Amino acid sequence: MSEMDLNALGVICNLAGVVLAFFFGFPHPEDVKAHRVKHLLWSRAGLALLFIGFTLQLGAIWVGSGPQ
Repeated sequence: MSEMDLNALGVICNLAGVVLAFFFGFPHPEDVKAHRVKHLLWSRAGLALLFIGFTLQLGAIWVGSGPQ
């Protein structure tokens, strides 16, 4: 993959992770137990997407700084 492809894929993963973390962040105290599990699952998925996205962008920098 080229550095542009890696960077674009990283940005898409970051955006999806932010959206998931924003909508399914920490559960509120008034949420029932079933909703807490949903919040924990989706917020962890969002955090995982953020880590994957940053790793892909770091890989794009590494690929781009290689020999020309």
